[in-house]
Amino acid sequence: EFVKSFKIIVESKMKKYLLILSFLFLQPLILSAQSFEWLKTLGGTDYDYSPNAIIDEDGNVFVIGFFDNNIIFNSQQIERTGSNSFIAKYSSTGVPLLIIIGEKCTLDQLIKLNDKTIAVVGRYSSNALLGSTEIIKKAGGTYNIFCAKLDANLNVQFIKQFYGSECYNSSISITNDEHILLQNNFL
Repeated sequence: EFVKSFKIIVESKMKKYLLILSFLFLQPLILSAQSFEWLKTLGGTDYDYSPNAIIDEDGNVFVIGFFDNNIIFNSQQIERTGSNSFIAKYSSTGVPLLIIIGEKCTLDQLIKLNDKTIAVVGRYSSNALLGSTEIIKKAGGTYNIFCAKLDANLNVQFIKQFYGSECYNSSISITNDEHILLQNNFL
């Protein structure tokens, strides 16, 4: 009886070790199928996050995010007071190219348009700036929303504002015939 129990334990452990060994043997094959291009960090000393990134047809990467008080981009510290947003552009090889700051606004989503431009949707609760373009708070509740179109150099081409008593949870998409669709919860 002891020999039988010992044999079952040994066989069980052997199967476990065989499984581990086969995994270790195949692991380099699994990892070699992946390619790591580059990694960049973008943030500050306080709270920050990035909800969205896109890649254009030239391989450039556009990232939106949110930060409190300051942010470091390309070894340069950018200081602002309070909560702010950014759109950053990186080359296909990870070289930092441009950044635009959204003061006193939150950027929720970014999309690539078909004409080498981008669109972003965001919200604001007081007068705000996207780069040097002013966004004036209209009537309404706590938050108003906006949709902005920017060229490949992050120059604002237009901003359209929307307002209700409360505006939350904005999302943006594009149709095949290049119409921008904005969805939001208005209270």
